[in-house]
Amino acid sequence: STQSTWEKNKATRSMHGVSRAKRTDKQCEEEQKKIAHYRGLVEAMMAMRSANQLDKESLALNTKVLSIGAEFYTAWNFRRKILLNLFRQAQPHEIACLCEAEVLLGEAALARNSKVYCVWSHRLWCLQQPHNGIDLDRELQLCSQFLRADERNFHCWSYRRRVVELIGLSVESQLAFTKQKIDANFSNYSAWHYRSILLAQGVATRESLAKEFDLVQQAFFTDPNDQSAWLYHRWLLQKLRHAFGDGEYQTQLQADIVLIRELAQVEPNCKWVMLSLCELLRLQDASRHAAELECLLARCRELDPLRTEFYTDACHRRIELVPAPAYQQTAP
Repeated sequence: STQSTWEKNKATRSMHGVSRAKRTDKQCEEEQKKIAHYRGLVEAMMAMRSANQLDKESLALNTKVLSIGAEFYTAWNFRRKILLNLFRQAQPHEIACLCEAEVLLGEAALARNSKVYCVWSHRLWCLQQPHNGIDLDRELQLCSQFLRADERNFHCWSYRRRVVELIGLSVESQLAFTKQKIDANFSNYSAWHYRSILLAQGVATRESLAKEFDLVQQAFFTDPNDQSAWLYHRWLLQKLRHAFGDGEYQTQLQADIVLIRELAQVEPNCKWVMLSLCELLRLQDASRHAAELECLLARCRELDPLRTEFYTDACHRRIELVPAPAYQQTAP
């Protein structure tokens, strides 16, 4: 009966939450035809690539291949070789037309799947070409659309940073943008990361950093189980120490210890609260807080038994518990 039950449920099994319905013979036949058609296109394109045929005919065939499967990185590499050859023979307005076609092709591919590495890479490559004629304001709007659909699409965040650089938008405007994204969702690690890059570009004041500590503390109390704000907090401490020295750093460290001790009373079952308090105590004076650290790490072992040995090792060696993101004085 177990076998018959398995057979009964086989047709409706799911993968990643998407139900898989049984296909009819006709559907299977149509799929095989599509596969055969696609393989024929790929074989013809690869023959052109082997022959180093870098003309409009090969570009048209390449377009057909990528319109079906945008994840084909070799096809994008071949496409760039074709385009570079065409650019050498073209006038500036013709180059702009070719780049506009690339933008539309990529946009259609991203509409189907917004997290394909090679599509974003190709789009960035187009921005780097002389006389590309790409409307940067439109690109910025497109990024906003994708980030509304998926606010943590790091491909889009990286591409957007390049567009912002080319437009020349101010650091202040981008800090406001990240603040908007963080206010919408404190768990948006991409926004926190971009914020750290922006703050590293300018000269921080004590007042501006105080506002950052207020923002990250709001995140602690709103969702203490989310690690994004805790990691950003570690970066902020590094930034403060680098900009204003050990005096300001120790003052902030003590204030944060008091605050997170209060949070630990409210959230005794939150691993990240306990870990972060451990890390701050370690940074302040591990020897002086040895007894409290041992108790906190014992609590971490209870809350997170899968990492028991890590906490035991941390208790003996006093290693870093909450990794600090790499500090940079300027953006990469």
